[in-house]
Amino acid sequence: MSHVAMLKCPICGEGSEILLHRQLKDISKYDNCASHTPCTKCQSVMRANGVFLVEVDASKTTDESNPWRTGRLVAVRSAAIRKMITPTKLANDTIAKGMAYVPQEAWELLGLNQAPDMVEDFECKIFDVVQNTETTPKKFSEVITLAGDGVFVKRRADGIQFHTTGEDAEHVLTITPMYPNPERVGRLHALADDAEEPEHD
Repeated sequence: MSHVAMLKCPICGEGSEILLHRQLKDISKYDNCASHTPCTKCQSVMRANGVFLVEVDASKTTDESNPWRTGRLVAVRSAAIRKMITPTKLANDTIAKGMAYVPQEAWELLGLNQAPDMVEDFECKIFDVVQNTETTPKKFSEVITLAGDGVFVKRRADGIQFHTTGEDAEHVLTITPMYPNPERVGRLHALADDAEEPEHD
């Protein structure tokens, strides 16, 4: 018997909330159940225009409101959701909610089995090519927001590069992981793939 229970994040499955019964009654049945509120880490990604796709296994699901998660998930930009999901209303609803459960069969059809898994919110180095200066490092979740204000121009072997127009000048920014590995570089490349091609006069 326990009067304390831990609720899990509905997206990543990490512990997100602690329940304590005021009358100290047994609430052990709620331990490890899914919360309705994402954890702090997942919320930060969602605020930065990220949308989570979570793979689920229908054959093991007993509660449709809380499907069986396989452990695989990715966070992508809203532009990618609009390319992946039709009709438009379903894509917009998914973006508004900030997440969607994806059956295993659909996961494979969407090619998500080839996508880099979600990793920790790693730090990125940002170098201004025009000004020849290195700015303060930013977290990947912050880079998503920064990327939304610019136009990617190309991938790099170690990261990405894009143009952005500031209040006083145009900048060419190179973004690379502070401590690179293939998975982190792949997540940056995914941002570049989602961006639209720049317009030329």
